[in-house]
Amino acid sequence: MFATFASMHDQTCPSVAHVLDRIDGGLARVRLPGGRLPAAQLRAVAETAVRFGSGTIEITNRANLQLRGIRTDTAAALAVTLEAAGVSYGAAGDLRRNVLSGPLAGLDPSEVADTRPLVAAIIEQLTADPALDGLSPKTGVVVDGGGEFHLGGRRDDVVVTAVSPGHYAVLTATGPVTAGAPMVVEDVPMAVHSAVAGTMNPGGARALAAVPLRAGASRVAIGPLGPCPSGRESSGRGSSGRGSSGSAWVGAMPLLGRMSAVTAIAVADLAEDLGDGEVRLTPWRGLVLPGVLQADTATVADRLGQAGLVADRSDPRVAVVSCAGSLGCTSGHTDAPAHALAAGDSRCAAGAAPLGIHFSACAKRCAQREPAAVTLVGVPGGCYDAWVADIDAPAGERLVASGLAAEAAVSLAALGAGSGGHR
Repeated sequence: MFATFASMHDQTCPSVAHVLDRIDGGLARVRLPGGRLPAAQLRAVAETAVRFGSGTIEITNRANLQLRGIRTDTAAALAVTLEAAGVSYGAAGDLRRNVLSGPLAGLDPSEVADTRPLVAAIIEQLTADPALDGLSPKTGVVVDGGGEFHLGGRRDDVVVTAVSPGHYAVLTATGPVTAGAPMVVEDVPMAVHSAVAGTMNPGGARALAAVPLRAGASRVAIGPLGPCPSGRESSGRGSSGRGSSGSAWVGAMPLLGRMSAVTAIAVADLAEDLGDGEVRLTPWRGLVLPGVLQADTATVADRLGQAGLVADRSDPRVAVVSCAGSLGCTSGHTDAPAHALAAGDSRCAAGAAPLGIHFSACAKRCAQREPAAVTLVGVPGGCYDAWVADIDAPAGERLVASGLAAEAAVSLAALGAGSGGHR
């Protein structure tokens, strides 16, 4: 096993085997296909975060985990430890597992199809081919099964959408992989493999496909939070005696998607004590505990709150996102996380409704790809430019203020910048 510690100005994606140097230490990304992992593996990640880094863990918008503050001389040991725990497949193997899917697969009665078997088959197909070792670390696949918390609007190199339980459409930036009728599920893994392999020689800039929005659906802004009965059988271990009868799930979110190792261990313990032993990460930087008895949902939500997570979807802080800021990235001009938390706290104190607010410490706008209802972009001098979503504007947003001091930017965000609605 070989792990590298990349220079601070290396802009490639981090991984377990390729730790990027940042102001607050090394950054390692743990790719989790489908965003699912046993509680024991989450516990192993948390213990590794403390052993080799600062103990800070982030949930990304691809439902992966990031470990911050990794010490330079421990990168190789970190990679060996996570591979031994079954969390990582090693340097090349992880690049072949970059598959995102909905966190409620098999749990949401409104979904078109339970995508879990298909995701497993796609991962098996991709990981079996060492010829894919040359993949760009950014190459990814999205598999959407529909339902209330769908992935409509998400963009990636290859997009797979359920048309019916047994049929799927496979899309790339150039259109459907096959014309005509939807593809039978058995043919999808090979089709995805071919499409992914085609990204290795793109002959130009990276081109992405988008998950189509289904008729009558709008983009999901926050993701699954709070308790909800499950309409399908749980995927749990069975050792707890919990089955589909009375089964539910509980969703929660760490503020800004960032939690301590102590919190992660508490989540793992709770998943084993009152869930089915699995933790699912969401692309909205939250998590879901499936297999909870309906009688236990209030207890689970309360314990998640005690661990520092938010399970109330009416809490305005769940709609606030931020990049790592100037304390974690050389590109940052502002302490975006601190300012985002301050804005969220102000909206919470005012009893405001959730509104998409994005603090980015520089113009790259990391942490969220699409315009939020309100976006604060850091500029030199520790100030912000403020943008609001506007469907009539050329880029879907318009500039409303320039060069705001941090305090003024926080106040503007707390007020919602007059944007007047959810996003």
